[in-house]
Amino acid sequence: MRYFTHDFYVNKLKAKYSAGDLEQKVDKCIKGAFKVVYFSIVFYLGLFQVLNKTNFAPTITFGGGDHRLALGNYPYSEMPTLLKSYYMLSMSYYVYDGIKHIFHTPKFDFWEMILHHIIAFMLLLDSYMNGFWIFSALILPQMDFEDIWIGLIRCIMDFAPDVVIVLVYAKIIVSWIFMRFIV
Repeated sequence: MRYFTHDFYVNKLKAKYSAGDLEQKVDKCIKGAFKVVYFSIVFYLGLFQVLNKTNFAPTITFGGGDHRLALGNYPYSEMPTLLKSYYMLSMSYYVYDGIKHIFHTPKFDFWEMILHHIIAFMLLLDSYMNGFWIFSALILPQMDFEDIWIGLIRCIMDFAPDVVIVLVYAKIIVSWIFMRFIV
């Protein structure tokens, strides 16, 4: 299967971009495809294997708990089984992407992205070390869900039909509004 590989993207983009720009776009598409797969797996793990195994996951996050129980036994609340693995997966992505970002050619958002990765890692580490993992268990799946669609738009934005691009952008907006304001 040659879908979402280097050759696939080269064939899709070679008519639109020249040599230097082509490789840059292909790398961006491959990174987007990786994000789709990675964040789909991490979102599933976070939502259905970690968050929903707690007694505080509200029904809006497909849980059967009550969010008012979130800090009931703090700091002695029981940690879900796969939460440590979920933290490691989430923190490893920010470390990997931050280090990779340092060694790539700087773009206009270089310092913003470096700061983003450092702050995300520090927030995850701090919440874990201080026992506030409950908040991360609620917030991380929300961020992971949105990153799936952002990765998808990076994969297809240069060659997909306009209606598909508009639908994916709409999904990004709706997921952002739903996850940030409603959930």
